[in-house]
Amino acid sequence: MCALRTPTGSRSSTTPTTAREDYGQGWTQLTDSGKVYLSKKEKNVFILEGTKAAGFSGCAYSGSEEQRDLVERGTFNLTIELKSVPGDQCADQDIFIVLDCYGMTDLSSGCDFCGIHLRFDARELRVESYRKNSTTQTLFALPNSALLRPQTYVTISVDVMDGAIAISLNGIVLIDNLPFGRPKNPNSGVGQLGIAVYGKTRCYLRRLRINPCSPETLKAAAAEKNAIVPAGSAVQGTRVGLTRRGTGVANVMDAASMTPLGAPTVGTTNFASDDMELAAIIERDIVVADLNVKFEDIGGLHEAKRAINEAVVLPLLIPEFFKGIRQPWKGVLLFGPPGTGKTMLAKAVASCTEQVTFFNCSSATLTSKWRGESEKLLRALFTTARARVPSILFFDEIDSLLSQRGATAEHEASRRFKSEFLIHMDGLLSDAQPVAEQAGHLLVLATSNAPWDLDEALRRRLEKRIFIPLPDEEARLRMFQHHLKDIKLGDEVDLVALAVRTEDYSGADVQVICRDASMNPMRRAVDGLSPMELLKLRDEGKLSSDSLQVEMSDFDSAIANTQPSVSPADLQRFLDWGLEFSSR
Repeated sequence: MCALRTPTGSRSSTTPTTAREDYGQGWTQLTDSGKVYLSKKEKNVFILEGTKAAGFSGCAYSGSEEQRDLVERGTFNLTIELKSVPGDQCADQDIFIVLDCYGMTDLSSGCDFCGIHLRFDARELRVESYRKNSTTQTLFALPNSALLRPQTYVTISVDVMDGAIAISLNGIVLIDNLPFGRPKNPNSGVGQLGIAVYGKTRCYLRRLRINPCSPETLKAAAAEKNAIVPAGSAVQGTRVGLTRRGTGVANVMDAASMTPLGAPTVGTTNFASDDMELAAIIERDIVVADLNVKFEDIGGLHEAKRAINEAVVLPLLIPEFFKGIRQPWKGVLLFGPPGTGKTMLAKAVASCTEQVTFFNCSSATLTSKWRGESEKLLRALFTTARARVPSILFFDEIDSLLSQRGATAEHEASRRFKSEFLIHMDGLLSDAQPVAEQAGHLLVLATSNAPWDLDEALRRRLEKRIFIPLPDEEARLRMFQHHLKDIKLGDEVDLVALAVRTEDYSGADVQVICRDASMNPMRRAVDGLSPMELLKLRDEGKLSSDSLQVEMSDFDSAIANTQPSVSPADLQRFLDWGLEFSSR
């Protein structure tokens, strides 16, 4: 058995027949093949990699004592976020979420487990039961799932209730009350939970939670006991094709088409499939990665940093404190003149929160020429975000999407879009989340250069409205130091004096001054030279950044050529609106 790597990087060795938990976090390797380690590129990401061309590599998750108690009782919610990362050495893409494993050490006929089979290459989801010395049974199949794409995280939520399961993919309900079709473990409700891969597959696991099932889920399971109804199929909401426990393969058939495995017939409306297509559009075009911006790179803006810290970071560190009246903020608005760092703050949030899914929402993705399509995209956005909490929806220049309703030139589609947004952000069912999803929250982070154009209802929902002013002298000094850290400066360059001289300049204006001043030495060096002379100077090293020094006169010229982009009248308008509506 390969050695497991602990979070500190140390290794330990045991015999192949002994289960090990030296990785920490409650993980135990089940098979004599496969590698388990932490990702070096993504923080807090657990990787299971298959090492053989055929057969399973798997590990089990025991978790805390409270989580083990839930599993033993056989009624719980399992939420897991993972992705398949194929490569030259790991070309396969078969990942299993193991629900009840009684044996996987024998990788051929000795496997005994039930799991959710994710085939990322074929974009197919299956629920399969593997029995010792028996053929594989398919309990449910969903082909052509647009959400299953390599290199993209998906969130699977599984409710286990008295031998049956309900499955959701990225917040979209796929199936309810599917019987396991397997005998119970005499010692517990189900067997071991965990992750397995087949062949040379590499699985990245970012999040795994075990929580109690919500009361709504338990009530629904009791009402539909012994029945299986795939969400969005032709038999949804009917009693056609009931499947009893213990009957082996669970086939759901429409009385007219007799289509097995819950697959919709040609010509029928498959609402789950439609939702997946919309969610796939949202994830492909909106979810962003690390933007390499830190809060330390932004000068000043202490009030805004404190508010974002309370809304994003602290609820992740001490979630038990942010309950009841102290629940985290649902909406934060950053408003102020252009170029003051509002979007830069959002980039810092996206870069500093590894456990938060960040959505960069643009009007190009959320608007459509087809009637009703924009509202569906907006619903898919909030559904996907709530399925992957904690998450942040970032709307840059939100006034372009959600201006005041009732204007003379307002289109009917625009009004419907605004109403749909307000309903999802703080409507009747906005807080109706299952108990299993209370480990995080959804935050709407918005910026605006024209806050007076926002709708009143949206202004109320954006609870924290923070004014981002022009940078003060200390902040401008930090900006000069940050922008010029890689530039060779002359001895007479006084950054403090530059910070004093640039009063009423925005952060973007300061960046323009630094860029213009740093270009002046190059302009002097190449003035009047032919292309051949330039190449000769470059080969001699006389045009390198180390040989060109920026003098104080270069900054004098840059300041003289750059005027403040924010007029006193515009700044006063922001101050007046802030005195009336801002919060700290």
